[in-house]
Amino acid sequence: MCFNRNLSYHINDTSSNGTNLKILTWNIEGYMTKKSDENTENKLNISYVKKMCTSYDVIILTETWTNSITETDINITGYRPFYCSRTLKHKDANRESGGIAVLVKNYLLKYIKRQPTASEDSIWLKIDRSIASANKDIYLGAIYLPPEKSSYYANQTIDSWDVVEREITIFKGKGDLLLCGDFNARTGRLQDFIPHDCHDKYVNLPNSYTPDPHNIIERNNLDCTINSHGRRLVNICTGQYLGIINGRTPGDFFGNFTCLKYNGSSLVDYNLISKNLFSFVDKFQVLPYLGLSDHRPIALCLKIKSILQDVNNSENITLTDAPGKYILESQNKYIDTLLMNQMQEKIRDFNTTDYNGSAQGVDHAVDDFNSILKDAASISGRYVKVKKKKRIHKEWVDFDCFRIRKDVQFCKNLYDKFPNNRVIRESYYKLNKKYRKIRRMKENAFKDNILNSI
Repeated sequence: MCFNRNLSYHINDTSSNGTNLKILTWNIEGYMTKKSDENTENKLNISYVKKMCTSYDVIILTETWTNSITETDINITGYRPFYCSRTLKHKDANRESGGIAVLVKNYLLKYIKRQPTASEDSIWLKIDRSIASANKDIYLGAIYLPPEKSSYYANQTIDSWDVVEREITIFKGKGDLLLCGDFNARTGRLQDFIPHDCHDKYVNLPNSYTPDPHNIIERNNLDCTINSHGRRLVNICTGQYLGIINGRTPGDFFGNFTCLKYNGSSLVDYNLISKNLFSFVDKFQVLPYLGLSDHRPIALCLKIKSILQDVNNSENITLTDAPGKYILESQNKYIDTLLMNQMQEKIRDFNTTDYNGSAQGVDHAVDDFNSILKDAASISGRYVKVKKKKRIHKEWVDFDCFRIRKDVQFCKNLYDKFPNNRVIRESYYKLNKKYRKIRRMKENAFKDNILNSI
């Protein structure tokens, strides 16, 4: 089969104008090309794949088929990667399964932060409200849920859907939601909203209940099949005030197939969003088939506040060393110093100075006020320069140890917050055990190398 590499693999308007957040979601089905090929290689190093990916601000890859060591191979220059690989592997499996990677452009790291979760089927990021158009934090969930007939799903003691739905409930209480990924859910034409939903005097609804919008567009879907995962996904949408973007927005009014297999096509890759954010969806497209996976990439263009000015300004900002600190003899002496005639005169001059409302005027006022406080501190105390402490690490501690230790800290924070949650507790204990084992292996290997070199 031949593919035209000149096809457009990105949303038409991909100019980096700072007012659109462009998100690519793709089930990559393993980051390496198939072993049947003559030369296996990293799919992200293929020229047309790299060209497609670098057109987007956030890249979500599912089914990476990586472990804690190989996941670091998923990287693109100019992006910060976040990983989530499955820790368990079936004894008879020839390869890893599942796995999620999210790559965020470096200039967006100021606004996008990872959130702690205990699930191996999701990565959650917080998009700061300073760039979100709705003035609320947006919690972006990168999701991969295994097929309902897979051995991994059948052997799970804890339902992946229950874990993800619990995470959705937690983050929904903090802000708006945007979910992207492969849910292996076939929803057909099931409605993801409640028709004619409203506050009614005959139905005793709480005041906090938000009815579904009346002007929501009905969803189209070329895939008419419905499975149990599809019903669960639609139930989550109606219960958590989420709407499916596929099949109802510019660029994809028909609900195009996202998975093309030898035995049929289906729509299983979705973007879901809080229903109050539908007006901020600029465009959504199912991109052309690449031939490297059964799944087609899907692309979302979300309207945000302009951050172009911040990006330009950040390049011209020069940072100075952090100041030292003043050690005061007593609080009363500092107050007495401020009451001295020379200090009172400076305070009166500050109060009578007319600072304009511009940015330069505010900066000038802050500098003058800080000068008064520092002068009083220098009289009533002594100045000590702050020295940055150097962190000393064991020589055998490498990137893997740092990454796993960070994941353990994420789980610990979540466990401290929800100590009675069995899923979080088991995940924390399991990950902590794995961390201690890796530390022990690294330390022993380092000591062996030292002994062999003697």
